[in-house]
Amino acid sequence: MKKNILLLICLTGFSLVQAAPKIFAQNFILPIEVKSYRQISYVTGGIGVDERNVLQKMGKNYGLKLMFAATDKSYLSDLTVHISNIQGKEIFEAVSDGPLLYVDLVPGDYTVAARIMNQTIREKVTLMGGKQVA
Repeated sequence: MKKNILLLICLTGFSLVQAAPKIFAQNFILPIEVKSYRQISYVTGGIGVDERNVLQKMGKNYGLKLMFAATDKSYLSDLTVHISNIQGKEIFEAVSDGPLLYVDLVPGDYTVAARIMNQTIREKVTLMGGKQVA
């Protein structure tokens, strides 16, 4: 059975990440690591409610939020994500550790490509500084 993939992209006007590598929640540490690819910071995960809640709080500081879900609303992980700038040059690549991926990009126009189950979904996004875009 083939699942249809839904790529949800949420845009925020924030950049400059100020998140700690580990977040404390409910008397235990969730090991959410702030990672970097070509000097672009990102966090990924969201397996389980506690981790998802922590990531959503951390994600407020990132310009781009990606959420991966199938059309039956089941969350997806292990997607390979590529982001290219307006000139078509790939500037970012990562594999999602869960259904959420937050990327700290500067305002501009980008193409996001996510690949899973032999499908590639491409979306064009525009990040605008200081504004939340729906």
